Amino acid sequence: MYEGDYKVKFIKEDDVYYMGDVTITVLEQFEPPLDETNNYSAIMKITLGEMDVLVTGDAETQVEKELLQSGKNISAEVLKVGHHGSNTSSSAAFLDAVNPTYALISCGVANKHKHPTEKIMERLESRDIIVYRTDECGTVVLYITTTDITFNCEPGDYLSGTELKEKV
Repeated sequence: MYEGDYKVKFIKEDDVYYMGDVTITVLEQFEPPLDETNNYSAIMKITLGEMDVLVTGDAETQVEKELLQSGKNISAEVLKVGHHGSNTSSSAAFLDAVNPTYALISCGVANKHKHPTEKIMERLESRDIIVYRTDECGTVVLYITTTDITFNCEPGDYLSGTELKEKV
């Protein structure tokens, strides 16, 4: 299927990668057995100067709990919200520990799972976390310097996937 000379390297917990001034740290990479395949998502922290982005993939509260118990520094200015804003991720304790200024949610307009859920949007709103959502904003681009983060679009709102569908 793919042509060329590729070398596959599997990441593991505590791996650190450098790309110029950017550092990517693998905070968690779970192996079997886990209850849910979403929990095999690698959790990575991307750092440039004073700015941090925490990327959680589809990880659910089981992984969040283990990450909290690990004692690792998970604070970040930007949180890529886990599992498209479903009820299975973004626990109150996890959001409090990350304490992000911004949240990114990747989800489609009127998706069949009704993501993001009302419960998660209420958690984000109650913490005054500014939300950027692909169902409202389209492609969201972050511009990160060592001291600042800006976006290519205006923030979304705190509507759930169901409420947004009704609004459209």
